[in-house]
Amino acid sequence: MKTTMRLLLAFLLCLPTFATDTGWCLFQTAADVTGGDSNSWTNPNNALSTNVDYSYCTISNAEISNYLTLTNPNFTASPIPSGATIDGIEIRFYRGTSGTDIRDDDVRIVKAGSRVGTNLGALATEWPTSPANADYGGASNLWGTTWADTDFGSTMGVALQVED
Repeated sequence: MKTTMRLLLAFLLCLPTFATDTGWCLFQTAADVTGGDSNSWTNPNNALSTNVDYSYCTISNAEISNYLTLTNPNFTASPIPSGATIDGIEIRFYRGTSGTDIRDDDVRIVKAGSRVGTNLGALATEWPTSPANADYGGASNLWGTTWADTDFGSTMGVALQVED
């Protein structure tokens, strides 16, 4: 059975030690990046806004999707101060599925254009059939890598891969 996953958007939260919270911001670049069983994401750019147009991928029978990779966070409203110490990074996906048994396979941070650090995916729970927020990381979670204020440019982001 084919199942379509819908991903609406991803946000990024970065918490420097200056007690400054950048707040939620959207990524500005999206791409379908080959991986898994080569199941492509359709309309990846739809994950860049908060409207109701979805990015989606159709997979079935233990298949794994490509990576939906979002980069270039927009910190215009609250830039990270020069020299800031990064305490944590939180990513929020608004996600849902039209079927059953869809789960995260790999959710990794993208640093300098490459997936790095700890896989915060592989959640034990299925994606909901009614879209809902799912948060990854947090105020003290660095995703298994080190960060400097200069790492938060156009090649920083998150990559999501899902499985049926």
